[in-house]
Amino acid sequence: MERHVPTTPVEMLADLFEALHDERPCAVTTREWFTAGLLSALRRDEPLEQGLRLVSPEGGNGGSVSRRLRMKKRNAFLARALQVVALDDNAGLWPRCVRLAEEIERFQRSEWAIYRYRDSPPPHWPEARTLVWLALRCDAGLPGTAKGLYAVFKSSGACCKDSDWETLLANFL
Repeated sequence: MERHVPTTPVEMLADLFEALHDERPCAVTTREWFTAGLLSALRRDEPLEQGLRLVSPEGGNGGSVSRRLRMKKRNAFLARALQVVALDDNAGLWPRCVRLAEEIERFQRSEWAIYRYRDSPPPHWPEARTLVWLALRCDAGLPGTAKGLYAVFKSSGACCKDSDWETLLANFL
C-alpha cells in the first residue's frame, strides 16, 4: 500500500511516530523536516514544538498539536455518543445534541467528581455515559449546551473529517 508523502508538520510528526513505532524508515521529507526543526530549536533556544513549526510563535495555528489532537479525540467520543443517544436512526443533529447535552449535564452534576480519576469507567455504565466520561478525560473541555454541541458538529464536521495522520496521532493519546 502506497502512502501519501507527508508535507505538513502534523503529517510529518505522524509519519515519524509511525516509523519509530513500526521500526521502518520515515519519509525523506519527514527526516529533512525533523533535522531542520531540531537544529532550529537548538540554535535559537526555542521550544522544539516551535522549531518543528507545530505551533506558531504567536500561539496561533489553532493552538498546540496536543490540544488539537485532544479535541479530535474528544469529538470522536462525542460523535459516537450522538449516535447512541438518538431515539431512532432518523433523529436529526439538533435533537441528538439536546439529548446529549442533557446527558453531559446530568453526568457532570452527579458523577464526574466521583469518577474523574478512575483509570476506566465502570463496566456496568450505559454506553452514552461511558462515552461522555471518555470525552471529559481528553481534557479538551466539553460544550455545556445543545447549542455548543451543535456548533461543534455543524461548523467543523468534527466527526467526519481531518487527515489520517491526525487520526493516527490522536489514537495514541
